[in-house]
Amino acid sequence: MQRLFLWAWKGGNNDYWKHLVGLEKRKTALSDHLCDLFAAWSKSFVGVLPDFERLYESWEILGSLTHLERAEKDELDAALAEEPRNGWIWCPVGRSGWHSEMRRRILEESLNDATKREILEAGFAKGDEEFLQKAGENYRRLASRIEW
Repeated sequence: MQRLFLWAWKGGNNDYWKHLVGLEKRKTALSDHLCDLFAAWSKSFVGVLPDFERLYESWEILGSLTHLERAEKDELDAALAEEPRNGWIWCPVGRSGWHSEMRRRILEESLNDATKREILEAGFAKGDEEFLQKAGENYRRLASRIEW
């Protein structure tokens, strides 16, 4: 899972990606670049999607929740017991950190009963509904630290 997000790699600091033209002032330079790049590339094999940005950010959020699977439930409990501003376990956040409206829509949809069941059956969150809820709360807390 660490390989999925380049900025989670040792030495993969987001600031390196700010050297790309037009990304100098972006909070999530690599994520923004990849979203734009994949949106352009995907037209040839996915077709035109009404909201590719939502698809990309959904992928990032699911990937981030998967990254949290390295933690045990008691570690999440301990982090979430802390004051919300500091009570979280790090995971890669990506564009939805600053794109709060999209983050809220995706998390609400992902954690509703029908979608949640599919996510758990697919093996996310160790197949554990309680872990998924806690990972979602952890993600919200961490992402809210960088929203606009």
